[in-house]
Amino acid sequence: MRKASQTVCSRALARGHSSCLRPFPMNDLRFAIRMLLKNPAFTIVAALSLAVGIGANTVVFCWIQESLLRPLPGVARVGQMVVLW
Repeated sequence: MRKASQTVCSRALARGHSSCLRPFPMNDLRFAIRMLLKNPAFTIVAALSLAVGIGANTVVFCWIQESLLRPLPGVARVGQMVVLW
């Protein structure tokens, strides 16, 4: 039986399928959810870290978009503007 399954996997891998390497991805998802529910402090810290990171990224992108990439309103020839220090 083991020899037959190895042959099937080797044929599948030769055709470019990776199903033999990771046959049950749902088990990984279930395990991840179970671990997150088992450690609520880690889950909260991870969720807050993601939220802060996504929020900071959005703020920086919006700031760069508005201040550097869009032309100034009311200025006809933006290319001729000069910054004086």
